[in-house]
Amino acid sequence: MYGTFVGCKLLENVTNIPEGCDDIQEIYYGCSSLNNVNVVIPGNVKKIYNSFRDCSNLSGKIIIEADLVGNVMENGRKDFEYCFYNSATTGPGLMLECSEKTYKTFYDENKKNFINEWVCDAKSNIKLKLKN
Repeated sequence: MYGTFVGCKLLENVTNIPEGCDDIQEIYYGCSSLNNVNVVIPGNVKKIYNSFRDCSNLSGKIIIEADLVGNVMENGRKDFEYCFYNSATTGPGLMLECSEKTYKTFYDENKKNFINEWVCDAKSNIKLKLKN
């Protein structure tokens, strides 16, 4: 599903990522109308680089069952880099529920916040929660 909907500015809603997909890099990159989503990213997904980047209206909830730990990909980038960069900058914001490994990768204990430069930027209104 790599890059399937890149730049689709009219796309407002999406469904769960199919179980068989392991690479969703750039799948919704630039889909600025995406909002009120309720999406599950399954455990077999290994790459979400740029997946929701520049989705400024992104809101709702995304559950990340995958264990994203910063593995370096063929292009030299980490598997999760910039996945929510410049996203959820308008509207009510986004809730991310993550597996324990992904939560530890995304969360910065020192800042009590995301590792902004890798996951999202400071303008993003994204809350992080450990998945039960």
